[in-house]
Amino acid sequence: MSDDLPPRTFLIPYERRRQLFENIKQLVKPEQEHILKLLRKYKESYTENSNGIFFDLINICDAAFTSIEEYMEFCIKNRLEEKERLEELNRLRNETYIEEDDGDDNKEDNIGGEARA
Repeated sequence: MSDDLPPRTFLIPYERRRQLFENIKQLVKPEQEHILKLLRKYKESYTENSNGIFFDLINICDAAFTSIEEYMEFCIKNRLEEKERLEELNRLRNETYIEEDDGDDNKEDNIGGEARA
């Protein structure tokens, strides 16, 4: 085969394909577009109309499926890491805000160089 594509096998079980289908529903547009690129890479069939792009996960070869599944895992991992970073940022912001509030309670109001009691 001159296209350097792996042999077209269809051994991946239905349940794994169904799970990937559920995960794909959560993708945002740029991620969905990457799935389309993978379908094209493996020369998988799909249809396109004004409602979107459609393909049958049951009928795509194992190599294409595995590639899409790996990309899906990458997307999920990135989302989890982003969520953790945002939680950490919020935690740090809250800690900084609390520290600033605690420090203001003990300061004297110094306007014009005169201390007020």
